[in-house]
Amino acid sequence: MRRQQYRKRRAPTFLAVIAGALVAACDSPTGPEGRAAAIVIGDVTTTATFARPEGLRFLYGMPLVLRETGGVGATITEVTATLTEVSGASTTARLSPADVFGTARITARGTLASTTIALAATPSTASEMSVRVAFNDDRGNAGSVQASSVVRLDLNGNWSGPLRFPTNPRADLSLGRVTIVQSGNSLTGELVSRDGIRFPLSGGVDALRPSLQVNGLTSCGIVMLVEEFQFGGGHTRRMSGRAGGRCPGTVDGTFELERGS
Repeated sequence: MRRQQYRKRRAPTFLAVIAGALVAACDSPTGPEGRAAAIVIGDVTTTATFARPEGLRFLYGMPLVLRETGGVGATITEVTATLTEVSGASTTARLSPADVFGTARITARGTLASTTIALAATPSTASEMSVRVAFNDDRGNAGSVQASSVVRLDLNGNWSGPLRFPTNPRADLSLGRVTIVQSGNSLTGELVSRDGIRFPLSGGVDALRPSLQVNGLTSCGIVMLVEEFQFGGGHTRRMSGRAGGRCPGTVDGTFELERGS
């Protein structure tokens, strides 16, 4: 009889120890052995630059910065860049990770910056650019991450910046204000100098280089040729290029314009 009472007193103590162990296991955080690599892409800015010496199309470039946030290293297995046109047609290039990033490895909590990933297109037809990065992490998990940017040319709106070329009548273009109306591939607008002199603009985006002709000049002919665009947030954010012509001597100028808010 005493033996049975002894067992009854010991049983609750034994169960309490098991229950305490279960509670502790549920409350403990998951160890690093349960994680997979998590690679993210930082903010993306895409540019379109007039291709020299080819001079036929623009090179659309998307530099990337990868960041591993899961605490697990990984090997990049493939980089794929795609440029889609307004018509829906697309061009895809498969690139070597080592050529793009200088290495195929990204360390745990590390970062990798790419060279510019570029595809050729014309501004009047380009619509979207995307880059996909595939990887295998050090625990055998496969994954991928992708960045996309709208690169459809939209010049409607207000722009401002320095324009470095002469005019007649003489105007202060150290900070010019440009208004552009785009209708299809046709451009019209106005350039207003810092001292309030106005020049009508006309041009288009269907040529090899989008251009704006500066009108309202006396004994001068000047054309602004756009050689670089910058895209971000679904819009064309900046453009720059060269100005050529005669006024009255040879004009070899530049301009840099940024979209207003």
